[in-house]
Order: sequence, then C-alpha cells, then structure tokens
Amino acid sequence: LLVAANKDTLTNPALIDASLKALNDGHFLKSANGAIGTMDKAKMEAMGGYLFASGILLDGNGKALKEKPDLAAYFTNEFLGA
Repeated sequence: LLVAANKDTLTNPALIDASLKALNDGHFLKSANGAIGTMDKAKMEAMGGYLFASGILLDGNGKALKEKPDLAAYFTNEFLGA
C-alpha cells in the first residue's frame, strides 16, 4: 500500500521491503510488552538519528537538515488510550 500510494517517491520497492523487514526483525515496531502501535522514544531516537546522519531528513527546500531535530516532537502516544 505504501509503495502503491507513493510511486513517484518510493521508486525502489526492494529497498522499502528491506527497510520494513529490518524494522520488523529489529522489533522497532513492537514495545517491550509486545504492543504494536506505541512509539518508544529510544527507538524513535535511534531511527531518527540514523536518518539524520544519512542526510535523509530534509527541510522545506529539500536540503538535508544541518541540525538534528527534537525527534520526540515528531510522535506521540497520547491518542492511543490506556
């Protein structure tokens, strides 16, 4: 679905498949208690840090960010309920 909805941007389906496999195999999408859907700050920092170091995070002009953003501001578990 992700690739089908973003064909102009996601032009390498094999890379998308490998990325999702790495996220699944590394348990980045599952919390310590086994819940799927909650975001763990340490995991988000690790993924965001990698994206920043790789020059993948871009500003509004399409240029790589020069400073690592506050990655905690990019996600919340607030609306998931308890």
